[in-house]
Amino acid sequence: MRLFQANLFLRLDGVLSKTARARPSPPPAAVALKATTFPTSRGALCSKASSPAMAAALGARKFAIISRRLSVGGAAEDEAVVAEAVAVLSEQRRRSRWGFLKAVVGGKGLTSEQAGKIITRLKNKPRLALRFFHWSEASSLCLHDLSSYAPMAHVLARGRLRRAAVSLLRAAVSREEDAAPDSVLAALLESYRACDSTPLVLDLLVRACVQARQLDHAMRVVRQLRARAVSPAGATCNELVRASCGASGAAAGLAVYGELFGGDSPMPASPDVQTFNSLLLALHREGRVQEEDADRILREMERRGCRPDCFTFCVRMAGLCAGGRVAAAEALFAEMAAVGIKPDAAAYNTLIGSLCLAGEIARAEELFRRMATAGVAATAASYEQLIAGHSAAGDATAALGLYEEMSRRGLRPEPSAVARLVGALCEKKRVTDGLGVLRKEMERTAGGLLLPCREMFVSVIEGLCDEGRMQEALELQAEMAAQGLAPDPQICRAFLHGYLRQGDAATADKLFDEMRTRSLTPPQEPDQDRWMNDTQAQRF
Repeated sequence: MRLFQANLFLRLDGVLSKTARARPSPPPAAVALKATTFPTSRGALCSKASSPAMAAALGARKFAIISRRLSVGGAAEDEAVVAEAVAVLSEQRRRSRWGFLKAVVGGKGLTSEQAGKIITRLKNKPRLALRFFHWSEASSLCLHDLSSYAPMAHVLARGRLRRAAVSLLRAAVSREEDAAPDSVLAALLESYRACDSTPLVLDLLVRACVQARQLDHAMRVVRQLRARAVSPAGATCNELVRASCGASGAAAGLAVYGELFGGDSPMPASPDVQTFNSLLLALHREGRVQEEDADRILREMERRGCRPDCFTFCVRMAGLCAGGRVAAAEALFAEMAAVGIKPDAAAYNTLIGSLCLAGEIARAEELFRRMATAGVAATAASYEQLIAGHSAAGDATAALGLYEEMSRRGLRPEPSAVARLVGALCEKKRVTDGLGVLRKEMERTAGGLLLPCREMFVSVIEGLCDEGRMQEALELQAEMAAQGLAPDPQICRAFLHGYLRQGDAATADKLFDEMRTRSLTPPQEPDQDRWMNDTQAQRF
């Protein structure tokens, strides 16, 4: 152990001797002590450490020197600690630098101000500075506050490490102490020149507030920046508008837009098509895409010279279709192609779904074929819309064909679409086909998080009971329970009717008693007395 300690300080002596030339001169007594105690060259030091005992003694005396240096205090000693730490980080190898740094810091650790100075001097090595920041916190050597957070954010912004800078600023604005973004902004402005920073760091602070869901704070920071003739980038303004729409609705998004891009706003950033798309999407989610606000947004979009893109047309088409104006949506689809915008899969799917809901399956199929001709690859949503439309129209054969084609292409439908297909097959007395689809979905989702939905099991169990295949229905119900889906009154009613059709009144009677115990008594049906005797009918 002594030999290891001596070797550690032998290696450390080379680093400290280099930094000694860059530090202010120590007091004469310290100089004399150093000159008489330790040689400056590694070779001379190693020649004196010719035995383990002597090496241990040299290491112990070296440790005393370092401890004395760190315990003196004062501005000069603070500068010495910072200089030594920077030298270790810059000159030592990656694996050994952290052990040396612990020896330099000692048991006292670092203050956040010292850490901030070290980070500032590493401003041209942002990744190393970030490793030091996290290492000092993980090693419990520094309790960081805004004195170190602000320089670290500046260094990351200078190095264009945007994601790391936003993550750091999010942590800063979310801290229990100094949580107000005003304090973070003040710290950034105070250390701006010392870090030779870039305005990007202020833009990233706004993004950090948005991602931390502190939208009011984000707007307050924007106002303070605007008072200093600094403005966030257009993408950051778009993110703020989008977040306001998502959090508080279209009205809040329009208010934020007016403040950021209004006529009396000194912001040099200009809105783009993404800005207006966010507002239109918020109106669509509220069912207001065809109201006056939407028209005002479209006029503002034209006044600003923003050319609508495919997403703009998709949102407007979706609003028309939601209002039942499918013909107007088709006209808008044609207009999109006329102005030179190629419809994407979302545009086709919007119109295909609307035609299917309107019962115009043939026109939906035609549009689906046009989609393939235009070179636009069909998505899972394309098939799901058609499967749902054919299932609702009672064409189980066409729906099953689309499902199989979808599977061959490696596309996986949503459980709701498969449930419609299974229901349509069972209604057409094709219970075996419905059971096959259910089995396929169960195999596909084995071990996954997305399991077949309850409606699939209910449809197949009802179909099996109607055909008198009670044993298969019981086995399927057991598999359903294994998936965590408990039986409900609809399933119990299907079993009751199945047993009564077979004349097994005793089993039906036991099942009914169990249903009543579990509060699963099914609702009455007008024709249930066809399958029950008079006594059993009275019990319902």
